[in-house]
Amino acid sequence: ADDNSLNSSIQNTSIKIDITAPNVDVSYSNNSADSGTFFKADRVATIVVTERNFDENAVEIDLPNTNGVVVSEWRKTIGTGNLDNTKWTKTVAFTSDGNYKFGISCADLAGNKCDGEEYANGTVAANEFTIDKTLPTINVTYDNNDAKNSNYYKENRTATIVITEQNFNAE
Repeated sequence: ADDNSLNSSIQNTSIKIDITAPNVDVSYSNNSADSGTFFKADRVATIVVTERNFDENAVEIDLPNTNGVVVSEWRKTIGTGNLDNTKWTKTVAFTSDGNYKFGISCADLAGNKCDGEEYANGTVAANEFTIDKTLPTINVTYDNNDAKNSNYYKENRTATIVITEQNFNAE
């Protein structure tokens, strides 16, 4: 740069141009749901962000219920060429009974925001689901236990059945 007095200054600097938004792919280890959203075993979400200029502080994972949730650190897989295909992977394991919501958004260092996450083919209940690994318990009591010969009752007998289950289905 030269000014009108012929003073000059030279400075070399590099610039980075990033117009590519991050891509977010999510897959689950367990897609065997009962009634569409109930799972009787752990479920692990694997998040893969494809982005050259990744900023883990600009990734927001929405997990309102974190009870029994185990979140790993980000793991980097170097890309090729201009490195736009560099992958960053994190897992979120849902290991306890509970009702879960899941969402993710992210931006890169240039401020490009992802257009939304993509879920693997066959994914069910991607954003809301229930983990229920607890078997129901059944307790039966009778109002008349006066039996003759261990099996015969002179009077009517009423059984009361109590089922203890958080996600009870009357069917």
